[in-house]
Amino acid sequence: MTANLRPLRIRKLTALAAALSAIPLAGLIALVGNLEIPHPLAPFPVATLAPIPPMTFSMFGPVTPPTSPVVVPTQPAALLPPAVPVGPLGQQVAARSPLEIALSVDTGQLSTVGITGSSNLGYAVQAGTSPAIARVASGYDLAFQTPGDQLWLAARTGGGYLGYAMSPATSPAIILTRSGYLIAFQSSSGYLWLVGPTHATSKGSLGVRLAPDTSPSMTFTADTPYAVAFESNNHELGLATPQGVTNLGYRMMAGTSPSIAAVGSGYVIAYEAPTGELWAVAETGLPQLPRGLTRLGEPVMPHTNPSVASLGGGFEVAFVGPKGSIWTVGDTRFTRFHVTHTFLDVGPMADTSPSITAWSTGYELAFQANTGRLWAVLSQHP
Repeated sequence: MTANLRPLRIRKLTALAAALSAIPLAGLIALVGNLEIPHPLAPFPVATLAPIPPMTFSMFGPVTPPTSPVVVPTQPAALLPPAVPVGPLGQQVAARSPLEIALSVDTGQLSTVGITGSSNLGYAVQAGTSPAIARVASGYDLAFQTPGDQLWLAARTGGGYLGYAMSPATSPAIILTRSGYLIAFQSSSGYLWLVGPTHATSKGSLGVRLAPDTSPSMTFTADTPYAVAFESNNHELGLATPQGVTNLGYRMMAGTSPSIAAVGSGYVIAYEAPTGELWAVAETGLPQLPRGLTRLGEPVMPHTNPSVASLGGGFEVAFVGPKGSIWTVGDTRFTRFHVTHTFLDVGPMADTSPSITAWSTGYELAFQANTGRLWAVLSQHP
């Protein structure tokens, strides 16, 4: 018998290489990235650090304690003020935001800020949660969680307690349908629920459990009245539509929430992977956008969530980077905008997330700065 004189380290590496070579390529990708990949990895345009586009900055009063605002369009683009070019050291502060922002102010009450001014609606909001806002013909509807873990609605046509208990430390999502509002939320039992203004328009429990401390995101698309993205209790990205609930099979960072926006005839979902990086899933029907999974590759600050908006024939994602600054990433050559620190000399409040929405050819994002104040950044792409 001939002794094996190779060092133990070399023998172990040889055995490992042999084991890995026996695994199919798709299985190896899933093993290394801890991802189940139903579609091939999609190509993504080469990143470019583009100049900041023309922007208008709006700064409002203090809104401490930490809160993540939500922004939504409320006016036709023709009525919005023009964007103002701003240099790296300049700070053009507008008197009002051209879009409507919903947030919990320092008194813990539900408030809105927009082109018509600011309003304290007088409802108490559960600490650590964010309201949801949807544009309606007469203004906007808001859904939120109260300190008693109850789902409430504030609307121009009335509102109040809707009779549903929410999971603590989670936030609802709301959209407008032909039948009125539709609200997605995590129930007190941990299940995904959809409710509307009547029993007939309410879907009730969809039978899927969500990960603790996570919130669903909802939109409507050209092909379906609603699409809800969520993190399941096994920390995978899921999608709920009228056709049913689908496990998309992509692993998510535990305790984070995805964001979904309608693009083309379908959607784009932005989320944080277990590696701490930003990823996107696209099913848009648009040939210029990659289908399936896309590794955007940007590191995301722990305990924060990305926000995605449809922008023309593509999308824009706002998120907090690892060094405490807000960035946006798009699918066009206008990618990787460094919004805070460099241009505003402020960063986001710890453990809060920005919100982004599209208007005309640009976008507006809202965030709470580390000074405790609410900021809105209005951008217009040339």
